[in-house]
Amino acid sequence: MPTHRQNSFLAHLRTQAHPIHCLDVLLGAPAEVIVPFSGGGVFSGAIQARNDSHLLGHQTSADGSKVEPLTLYFRYTPEGYYLYVRSPGPYFGRGISVDDLGHIGAFIIAEREPVPFKLIHPQRGETSLEHLKHDRVGMFLQCAGKGFVHRSRRHGSEHTYLNTAGGSPLGFILDIQERNAPWLSYPDEF
Repeated sequence: MPTHRQNSFLAHLRTQAHPIHCLDVLLGAPAEVIVPFSGGGVFSGAIQARNDSHLLGHQTSADGSKVEPLTLYFRYTPEGYYLYVRSPGPYFGRGISVDDLGHIGAFIIAEREPVPFKLIHPQRGETSLEHLKHDRVGMFLQCAGKGFVHRSRRHGSEHTYLNTAGGSPLGFILDIQERNAPWLSYPDEF
């Protein structure tokens, strides 16, 4: 039986339609969303800025340019794969988790623990790296104990997010870059 390391890998996560990345990377600027407060259905005049930069988006870049694919470390455990950002930049090392509304993002691990995701093959169901013979494979992602990853909108925002609460599953393409990938902090593990 393969070890956790032998079932762990680095991969680009993408779809055929649009790139996937943190919203500020897709926008080329912080993803500040202005949300008006209301009281009892009447606009109260108060507004609040919400920073969605760290949340994963699924849309074309703001200027239409090509965006480097999001590189993730898929760390195998019996509960599923824990995902960590390996793309260069400010999110490197952050864990992929889910906020209280089901939106998926790159969170500072001390503030929000990563959550496990299951790899769901369209024909074979739940799977792991040992069963993936090709380095490019179509896959669904399911947040363990929650729903499939899908596209969604968020109140007050024009952006398209990734979410786990309800919705039709979004098909992903995993481009595996490295198999048998170790932890960064423990490169000599077996």
